Amino acid sequence: MFYVICAVLTLAAAVLVLRPLLRTRAQTPAEESKDIAIFRAQLEEIDRDVARGTLDATEAERTRTEVARRMLAADRARSESAAPMGAPGRDGSIVLSTIVGLLILGGAAFLYTSIGAPGYPDLPLKARLAASEEARDTRMSQADMIARMPPSPALERADPAYIEMIEQLRTAVIDNPDDLEGQRLLARHEANLGQFDAAIVAQEKVIALQDTPPIEDRMLLLDLMVYQVQGYVSPEAEAVARAILKDDPTNAAGRYYIGLLYDFTDRPDVAFRLWQELVDEGGNTPHTALARRMIENAAQRAGIDYTLPAAAAAPAGPMMRGPTAEDMDAAADMTPEERQQMIAGMVEQLSNRLATEGGSAQEWARLISALGVLGDTERAQAIYDEAKGRFEGQPDFETIVQAATQAGLQ
Repeated sequence: MFYVICAVLTLAAAVLVLRPLLRTRAQTPAEESKDIAIFRAQLEEIDRDVARGTLDATEAERTRTEVARRMLAADRARSESAAPMGAPGRDGSIVLSTIVGLLILGGAAFLYTSIGAPGYPDLPLKARLAASEEARDTRMSQADMIARMPPSPALERADPAYIEMIEQLRTAVIDNPDDLEGQRLLARHEANLGQFDAAIVAQEKVIALQDTPPIEDRMLLLDLMVYQVQGYVSPEAEAVARAILKDDPTNAAGRYYIGLLYDFTDRPDVAFRLWQELVDEGGNTPHTALARRMIENAAQRAGIDYTLPAAAAAPAGPMMRGPTAEDMDAAADMTPEERQQMIAGMVEQLSNRLATEGGSAQEWARLISALGVLGDTERAQAIYDEAKGRFEGQPDFETIVQAATQAGLQ
């Protein structure tokens, strides 16, 4: 039926285009008879004027001659318009019309096969909405997605001393599993290494050790769950996001990830609305940056004419510094308070090195993460703002965004 409708519409368009080419210049028989009748009526009127004496014979003869000449010209035009179909002008119109018609039909078929979707089934709105809802309801769980993925790779270019410190921290946490700060440190540093499986285990322990875990800890768990499966929002991650939004409806992380879920299940219109709110608020959060990166594609797929507004300028401030991985070999023997002091002291060491030598995006990301571990979110935000100015638009910027989300920046 679809192809029948297309054929009918194409033929109709061709007829509309070709009609002027095939139209003759001759008058219709009714128009021709009307012209002749007018001239005859004029001749009869001349005779009546002569009979009434209102027109002399000389003037009457001259007028009759003129009317007769016009009548003959009209009759001659009628004869010429009735020329046979084989006349040269007519033949040319037919050839041109045939060429134009074939171009229209062939061009329409070519365009459809090139940019269309031959054989694609109908997708009415109701069916698409139902399919989207079914996709959300039947999507794979977190465990199923993990089973399909390779193990999390270690972060490239990690300092050997830093990796050694993580090993010592793992041992310390095994010996003291109820150490809240130790679990919190381990979760963030495992995430720094790209070991999201281990990071999630530690972060779940962080939440379990608290009667009322703060939203920041739940946000980090949400980020880790999504990173663990490379951007997939599982039913379990959705539950965490909705629980966060129940307590904080304006939470940027919750809104971004719910939008991501709808974007992945063919509802870019819903994703666009959620992300537009984030973008319009002008926040300077990692999740807002992610929404800005995704919103134009969602708008295009939803058929929405949208222009991304300019990003808010990052607040000016002094360059903040953070830790290196050196001098961490004694971390396993420290109390939680001593470990906290150790990391705080190393913030200034990395500060000096980045100030004098510069650093990679990975080092900036590590600094943001370390400040988040210390709970110094104000400094972490300032570092993130400056890092955006240095690395945004570069491939390594994603590492900085990950660190910012793991640090709980809003």
